[in-house]
Amino acid sequence: MGLAPKNQPTREFAVLFWNNLAKSGRINELKLTLGRYFKDGIVSGIKTGLTMKGIALGLLKTRRLNPLEIAGGHGIKDVKGFHAIIAKAREIEDRRRSLNRDKGA
Repeated sequence: MGLAPKNQPTREFAVLFWNNLAKSGRINELKLTLGRYFKDGIVSGIKTGLTMKGIALGLLKTRRLNPLEIAGGHGIKDVKGFHAIIAKAREIEDRRRSLNRDKGA
């Protein structure tokens, strides 16, 4: 919605999280992690990945991180319906914002 300052770190993560969720209706942890680690370039991503290797191994052992998810991962059964819900929510929010803008003018 553009409410958070552009340089706020949580904003960057929220946008990455939302884009990840909106595609399939579920979070692809591997793509989310890679997107976060490599946001500042490949060297930075490799350094961060090496620093976090212990956590990654733990996630692999508990099956919370699946390397095969890079090919697409899991999703919900009715992605089309999920996208329709998001579109309707966006429509409602746009209408609400428009009404608030008109009241303030």
